[in-house]
Amino acid sequence: MEAIAELTKINWILFFITLFAIAFAIKEIIEIVGYFKRKLRIKTGFDEDKETFEERIFTLEKHDKWQYNEITKISQGIDDIKNTLLKDNIEKKRKSILDFCSSLSNDQKQNREAFNDIFRTYAEYEQILKDNKMENGQAEESMKFIREKYQEKLRNGELNI
Repeated sequence: MEAIAELTKINWILFFITLFAIAFAIKEIIEIVGYFKRKLRIKTGFDEDKETFEERIFTLEKHDKWQYNEITKISQGIDDIKNTLLKDNIEKKRKSILDFCSSLSNDQKQNREAFNDIFRTYAEYEQILKDNKMENGQAEESMKFIREKYQEKLRNGELNI
């Protein structure tokens, strides 16, 4: 019974001071180990994993930049192709209108279908220009002439129905 009585008489102040001293000693030992680890450039598994992770992130960022540049180039190429096709389409329709006007001024015979086709082509041409915020500066006079000839041929009964 005396042994149990002795155990209850623990000096708690001394116990907590000892516990604090041990914790402080462990902290200092960790700092000293860290100091020598840095000084001697010793790598642990954690440090190697961290470096590997950082290398992978660097590689991924480099790849992302490359992909962005390639996508930008492809996008620019697509825009260039779209612009070229647009210009070709406009030019084709304009040439068709101008050629029709030229054939009329050379007194070549045209039927109603040809006139309807050129009116439809002109409407498409105007819509393309409007959609792309462009102006028509070359086919307007030709269309005036074509309309006049169309009206003249309608009055004279020269167009087949």
